[in-house]
Amino acid sequence: MRSRGKILGWAAVLALSLAGSASAKPNDGKLAGVALDPSGTPQMGATILLTSEDAGGRTISRLMTNQHGTFQSNNLKPGHYSVRVTLAGFLPSVERHI
Repeated sequence: MRSRGKILGWAAVLALSLAGSASAKPNDGKLAGVALDPSGTPQMGATILLTSEDAGGRTISRLMTNQHGTFQSNNLKPGHYSVRVTLAGFLPSVERHI
């Protein structure tokens, strides 16, 4: 009997909120989150692919989670995005329409 793989999840911390820095354009946003295993433990070294659904699925950012399992992408244009989280030993997780 084959065992099912563990699914890697992620939780959005700030989803496309308006950026407050002077260097950001007025309508730019950011997406930040944390990659978690099924027990809720943050995972370091997960790959995050951020794609723009409005630009035909073009990859906007390729990020890695830090030692706390967190990631962040700044200066995003308003629109819909997909987030794909992958890490060895886990099944990927995809969230669309963010």
